[in-house]
Amino acid sequence: MKIIFSANSYVHLYKLRLEVIKRLISEGHEIIAVSGNDKYKKKIEDEGIKCLSINISPNSTNVISDFKLLIDYITTYRKIKPDIIFHSTIKPNIYGSIASRILKIKTVNNISGLGTIFFKNNFTQKIVKFLYRISQKKVEKILFQNNEDLEFFLINNFCKKNQVLRIPGSGVNTSFYKKSKNIKSKNLFSFAYIGRPVREKGVIEYIDSAKLFSNSFTGVEFKILGGFDERNSSEVTKNQLLKKIEGYSTIKIEGYQEDIREIYNRIDCLVLPSYREGLSNVIMEACSMEIPVIASNVPGCNELITNDQNGFLFEEKNVQSTFNAMTKIYNLSEKRRLQMGYNGRKKMINNYDIEIIKKIYHNIILNL
Repeated sequence: MKIIFSANSYVHLYKLRLEVIKRLISEGHEIIAVSGNDKYKKKIEDEGIKCLSINISPNSTNVISDFKLLIDYITTYRKIKPDIIFHSTIKPNIYGSIASRILKIKTVNNISGLGTIFFKNNFTQKIVKFLYRISQKKVEKILFQNNEDLEFFLINNFCKKNQVLRIPGSGVNTSFYKKSKNIKSKNLFSFAYIGRPVREKGVIEYIDSAKLFSNSFTGVEFKILGGFDERNSSEVTKNQLLKKIEGYSTIKIEGYQEDIREIYNRIDCLVLPSYREGLSNVIMEACSMEIPVIASNVPGCNELITNDQNGFLFEEKNVQSTFNAMTKIYNLSEKRRLQMGYNGRKKMINNYDIEIIKKIYHNIILNL
């Protein structure tokens, strides 16, 4: 079969879909990646996968550019003539699905989270809801990474029950994300926030909690890791972060890291104060690397963390609650933290391994 995978960026496809794509290629399918252009296009092409770029602005709300995107999708899909299309991220899920509906191409959408637009009750949100309602009705399957998002789509009449399928996120390669046996000893207890510095990811609450903790405990450091994209209106700029952490040498901005495993091997605890996730990839990676996690008690996080087993949950947007969870982890014995890490890895292997996701995609194609 000829199959398209489409997302708003090649980096999304490379990091979250590449292993599924490679499995499908090994089964004899022809795969084409359709996405907005970025440096990861070459990485995907180096894997022997054909790429076609479209002009997509993930954070734009410009009606004209979105209409052009729809036309671009129709033109591209008509040219390729695929048998099946797999979309992920908001604009491909909406405009790619409208295009595939016009062209009568079988389509599967992956809802990896509702996006920051659903945190704001405004006119733009109403438009997005309308677009979801008209774009999802005819797709063959809609994959959801948590039950709350699934119920949200059903309650808002975006789709029907026979379309939905609950999946365990994007999966994690537990063979790749594996704790190193040659870890150097360190003097500081290390917390880390890993992800884009977006307000809805809780980066401000993380910093405020880190300040509070630094005023109370010694021998600790707080890392902030993730790339900056100032086109995102929800993003906190590097200058804003630097101003926010001024006077606190314990808090360090380390930016984007190509191989995040090196970071996991050097930290004691991952902190994710997110307001909501699809199913957090960074938590799955950390757990697979045997790192205890503290995270907000919200959809996309609370399924992955079991209190006192592989981490602790705290109240969303609550600095004191985050501080309390940090204190719990910090005060545990090393033996107890190592056990938490082991528990997390075991949970990932049993329930969220990438091989489970590969089988799901295989079965979807088989049954469409």
